[in-house]
Amino acid sequence: MRICILRALTFALLSLSALGFAQATKGTKAAESVERAAKGTKAEEEKLISLEKRDWEVTKKRDWKSLDKLLSPDFVWIDESGVIAGRNDFVRYFANLDLTDYAMEDVKVTLFNSNVALVAYKVTEKGSFKGEQLPSKPYYVGSGYLKRGGEWVNIYTQTTLAR
Repeated sequence: MRICILRALTFALLSLSALGFAQATKGTKAAESVERAAKGTKAEEEKLISLEKRDWEVTKKRDWKSLDKLLSPDFVWIDESGVIAGRNDFVRYFANLDLTDYAMEDVKVTLFNSNVALVAYKVTEKGSFKGEQLPSKPYYVGSGYLKRGGEWVNIYTQTTLAR
């Protein structure tokens, strides 16, 4: 009887050890998978921030053809007063902007999945619009991106002046 109990205990301990080893190995594989995903996510975040900065840079250079190409054909913009504009109206509106400098702060990227993202941040602009000095207060900006044909495109931006 003692031998049966010892065998059963030995079997139970070996089973638990094997289960623990399997869980540890599985945890390592899961950690490696999370690490790979995090690196991929970080690269996507950097790409999206770079695209948003490129929008600002072409605006600063007053390169309206390039700005037009950076925006999706179905792009929508909502300003702080609630005005909704499509891509063409947006580009025409910004043609009145003489941007001399800008500073993006507190940039946050949210990847909802591999094809949908939001870039949100605070921006302070220097320059003039239709000859009048831009407000010294920052704007809060949210830009929506979709991946189309393997490339991120800006489909939506909303700007709100800080109070």
